[in-house]
Amino acid sequence: MTMTDPSAATEARTICRATMRSSPATSGLSFGVPTNPEEAEKLVAHAERLVRAGRMTADYVQDLTRFLGANSAAWTRTNRERLRRVLSALAEGVVDALVATMTRLPRTDVLDECELVLRGLPPDAMPDLRRLAQRDERVPLAASVRATLLRAAARTDGAGSVSTLIAVLNDPEPEVREAAASLLGEVGGTAGRVALERRLEREADAAIRASVLEAIDSLGR
Repeated sequence: MTMTDPSAATEARTICRATMRSSPATSGLSFGVPTNPEEAEKLVAHAERLVRAGRMTADYVQDLTRFLGANSAAWTRTNRERLRRVLSALAEGVVDALVATMTRLPRTDVLDECELVLRGLPPDAMPDLRRLAQRDERVPLAASVRATLLRAAARTDGAGSVSTLIAVLNDPEPEVREAAASLLGEVGGTAGRVALERRLEREADAAIRASVLEAIDSLGR
């Protein structure tokens, strides 16, 4: 069963907020690595059943995220889409696992898959993404991870993300500044254009200046 029914997805989120946790009984278990599309389909179907039964633990979630970006013929387009839907249905419960996966494997394909999962989360998860995307020395995250979180939040809740995007235009990491500039070009509106023009006055990095100019042009001078 694929999780395309909105009511089923909502039910799954409710269940998992209440029950997802590390379980001593399952901490040593894991999903096996599928070697063909049929095995991957069975794996995803099993994960869907765990969600519906309220038995999806944090250990299982972490195990599932390792298949994001997997370079295997087992993961057909359909199987990848079903896996992403299962993970998105877990709402806030999947965020930490995705951040851990992106940190461990910051490849473009993994980051892109994680962004798609994050964009499938409900709107009330976006504040957490915006908070994690901002630099915090107590929780140091790689620039590529923070940029992915920014993209997911801004492309899911553009209006609610503008103030965060403006703030991180001053981030010390060039990759984060560039992501913020590009995203403001998509969702920034008047406030975003003003912030971009101010950033242009003091931005020294040529690549980021180009992104800022492109974003300003897309918003209209």
